[in-house]
Amino acid sequence: MIIGQQGLKSQAQELNKNINISKPEKFTKPQAKKSGWSKFQPVKNFPNNQNNNLIVQENLINQIEPKSKLIGEIWQLQEIYDDQNELINIDNQTNYTIQFLPNEVINIKADCNQAKGTYTQADNSLSIIVNLTTMAICPPESYSEEFLRQIQLAKSFSIQENKLHIDLENSQGKLIFITSQENSQSPENQQKNFESLSNYQNASGLGGPSSVNNELKEDTQQQKKESLLPGIDAVFQPWFEFKENLAEDIGLTFGIDYNFLYQKLSDSPGFDEASGGIFRFFGNWTLLGRNTNAPGSFVFKVENRHRFGKIAPQNLGFQTGYLGLTGTQFSDFGWGVTNLYWQQKFNDGKISFVIGTVDPTDYVDIYGLTNPLTHFQNLAFLTDPSIAVPNQGLGMAVGAMLSDNFYLITGFSDANGDPTKAGFDTFFDDAEYFKHIELGWTSSFERRYFDNIHITAWHVDEREKAQVPDSWGIAFSASWFINDRWMPFLRMGYSDGEAALNERNISIGFGRYFNRNGNLLGLGLSLGKPVTEGLDDQVTTEVFYRIQMTQNWAITPDIQVIFDPALNLEEDVIAVFGIRSRLNF
Repeated sequence: MIIGQQGLKSQAQELNKNINISKPEKFTKPQAKKSGWSKFQPVKNFPNNQNNNLIVQENLINQIEPKSKLIGEIWQLQEIYDDQNELINIDNQTNYTIQFLPNEVINIKADCNQAKGTYTQADNSLSIIVNLTTMAICPPESYSEEFLRQIQLAKSFSIQENKLHIDLENSQGKLIFITSQENSQSPENQQKNFESLSNYQNASGLGGPSSVNNELKEDTQQQKKESLLPGIDAVFQPWFEFKENLAEDIGLTFGIDYNFLYQKLSDSPGFDEASGGIFRFFGNWTLLGRNTNAPGSFVFKVENRHRFGKIAPQNLGFQTGYLGLTGTQFSDFGWGVTNLYWQQKFNDGKISFVIGTVDPTDYVDIYGLTNPLTHFQNLAFLTDPSIAVPNQGLGMAVGAMLSDNFYLITGFSDANGDPTKAGFDTFFDDAEYFKHIELGWTSSFERRYFDNIHITAWHVDEREKAQVPDSWGIAFSASWFINDRWMPFLRMGYSDGEAALNERNISIGFGRYFNRNGNLLGLGLSLGKPVTEGLDDQVTTEVFYRIQMTQNWAITPDIQVIFDPALNLEEDVIAVFGIRSRLNF
């Protein structure tokens, strides 16, 4: 995302057993009992050849049951019970499936993640090991991580009335599956699906929700959501299948979107409305180490930002005396390259670095609601306005998980970055840089932007041509999911110098996710003290509701209310009404 505070300033069928066997009430064969057939004995009055046929059939059954029913089907989760035999309620059971292949390989779908592993089966005993999984950050309410953990506790299984029952070790619970509607897919197609999705859902390593990789992941996850207009989704399905095939064949994942924003002020001494659009082509091309834990990729994003009318939404707030951005990212610089860098990852993305034309806001003070195209619009709830983050330019960033919970991100970039220019002159000749370092704690690597507490420190050199002295600051952010639905946040920052908009800023709010359709409600409240002496503190509020009309089209009504705008002493309250649209392919 571009903010730029210094310049205004996201196989498989059941075995077909055509065996007609009568089942008298008393069984006499030990083998039949061992195989689990509770009522079976051969009919003594049959001719010898018929009796021999039945014996052969019985032996065959003993060899293939119960394994034959286990292999091949795609089993879809129906119920989960805990160690107290109480039902665990989860959403979208269709997003959790398992498939046992003949070569003792198991395919697993755990919500937004695909996984592979091995299994061992003897009689009714069963053990499962997961050894490869995508690392997508699943939406709120997801049971992905717990499902993958529980499936590896499998101890035994049985098939009762075409349902697969898996009992867990130490009586820790039970999982019950039914035959999935997807059982017409072959193992080859399942493997293909795993590989293609693994490209789109590959963990970005360190980028936030607005980074290229995470936007690609979020858009792919949305294809699994319910839609208000499913007929439209069906029209575009071949296009998304083409993209997945391309990702599988050559490792290229990409997205195209168009974003529109219209805003109207309740009152203004200048312009009182603005509108603009953003066309983007962005992607990630994995050129080295595909399907390994250390891939190297070329990341790109080309944009055209334009206005309709007199001014762009990014500048509308200043028309009414508000010191801040009410339409973050919706500027009018025309064509620009906002990402063009090499990304190298190690240890499944837990260590990674980027170098090239980077967007610092992808890595600085990030949390789960920092994408201005899908989350809040006001700068106060995105990158903290007390951080003097520059526009895109040459730079680098490094991120690493120091442990299962602690991480570190650091980097530097051109303090005079401009996405419409190559930037070699300012980076090397002017040598004025923005530096940042962040230490954070998260519940797990996969949820690092949902459950996140961190401290960020930054410094920017003096910019001689812009006549802005060097500045520094520190920021704190905490966000956490409650029941994987509500995401409250608290963010605050302090700056020393004149480079940032605010000397002090504190923001609180929440996001409310609706997992079934991808809708999102957001509410924020912020208090900011401008760096310029004599200006009053400002209070900013924003509420938005993102509505997914289709799997790839969302509209977002938005209202911002500003109290005591710092540059307009004559107004106490100003409202900004907005409507946003995003169409992605």
